[in-house]
Amino acid sequence: MIDVPLPMPALVYASTASQALPSNTKTPELADKDDLTVIKGIGPWIEDRLNAMGVTRFAEIAVWTEADIARFGAELALPGRIERDQWIDQARDLSTASSRNHIDTQRSEGIRNDSR
Repeated sequence: MIDVPLPMPALVYASTASQALPSNTKTPELADKDDLTVIKGIGPWIEDRLNAMGVTRFAEIAVWTEADIARFGAELALPGRIERDQWIDQARDLSTASSRNHIDTQRSEGIRNDSR
């Protein structure tokens, strides 16, 4: 089994257009985004809001803390929704599946992971 490191959670995000992300924060490429609408309770509007806050991957949601849940729930004006719809558990499952699919795709394309 190959260990794939999970990205750090999106703890810092811009809640308004006038706030800039820290200089060491990389903006993910469009192709690097997960389809967050696969998570029950996240529709296109919520996905757009999460993306604007810097959340684009299942793995980011999978590692949210209680403080993150409270902050994102408040920012989205959806208190309790994250817990009720179990976004964290869904994101963990999807993140694991996404990592496996990425590795399988690399293998089928002949891309070798030399980090073993």
